[in-house]
Amino acid sequence: MHKERVVVYPYDAKFATVLRHRKLCETLDFVGVASPSGWGLTGKDAGFSDYGSDTGLIVENRFEHLLDLCDTVWFVQSETQIDFEKLIYPKIAQAIQSRKNIICSLDLKGKERGLKELCIKHNVYLRYFKSTFNLDELKDNMKSRRIQFNKFETPIIAVSGCAEGIHKFEIQLALREHLANMGYRVSQIGSRNYCELLGFHSFPGFMYECGISESDKVLLFNDYIKKIELEEVPDIIILGVPGGIMPVHENSTDGFGILHYEVFQAVTPDAAILSILYSTYNEDFFDKLYNIAKYRFGFEIDCCSMANKFLDWVELSNYGIESYCAMSSSSVDSAKLEYSEKNNIPTFNPLNGDDTYKLTSYLVDKLAQ
Repeated sequence: MHKERVVVYPYDAKFATVLRHRKLCETLDFVGVASPSGWGLTGKDAGFSDYGSDTGLIVENRFEHLLDLCDTVWFVQSETQIDFEKLIYPKIAQAIQSRKNIICSLDLKGKERGLKELCIKHNVYLRYFKSTFNLDELKDNMKSRRIQFNKFETPIIAVSGCAEGIHKFEIQLALREHLANMGYRVSQIGSRNYCELLGFHSFPGFMYECGISESDKVLLFNDYIKKIELEEVPDIIILGVPGGIMPVHENSTDGFGILHYEVFQAVTPDAAILSILYSTYNEDFFDKLYNIAKYRFGFEIDCCSMANKFLDWVELSNYGIESYCAMSSSSVDSAKLEYSEKNNIPTFNPLNGDDTYKLTSYLVDKLAQ
């Protein structure tokens, strides 16, 4: 199979997970990643961005140089704020004029039509991952369908988190790989908007649509999962939920957990992983999390995944800036053992490949009971 040679820009920790699991992108061959000079990644392995394992790709700051190596440029959303008009749009135009295909999973800010026209002119394609659906058709279906919940025959594993950006997607991809290697047929709904490139479904855009009532979203999501179950006949369904289950601070509401509430009104998982920040936790904290999951959302936490990030509370409290600090994966390996014993909830390191295999095996055993 011919694979497109792909360069990624602007690269930072948010995309590291995809590079580590890039064999899931069966049609893409990642040949380079580029970041702006000031991000401190130039010359380092791309895995340095999130202090995880090496990826085998060295970060460049010469975007133009990498254009000679590729067929396609994937413009990605980054954790670091970046000026679209000054730093992104000119590079998209430059890549198109160099006759490179464009994959875009960040917001084009109204430039989509002009870029499509430029692509046609230079005989390349633009693949833009923006949620598209027929709202009128959805509403008509809601009027005509019989109002009842679908029940699911397939075990569902849910991956949720206390906040956004704490390795939920890493867990989702690791679960997919390990379960497939164990011989299971896996259907999956991921928490990002470009999951089709990885061989599964993105989180449906209608869940963010203002023109649909919250109760209808619950019914639609229930139907959406049932449709996947009937069409794909999987052994296991993995469900990644964007955002966090609750506000971590008055300056960081994370949607107040409303999206999680709607999802878990539609689907009750058979097993659930909760991603948590690195911190010093006591037993009361885990009791509170357990009760929130059980009585607000209707599921029980089976295990935790501890990210190698902790929140900068000073920045958040004083300036309203949600900023995270990262540490080595080995620090999490040391901390997780203490929390697993003290709080009686198995805790795993998402950046440790052996640990994600143990996590997968633990959930398989749990579902087999």
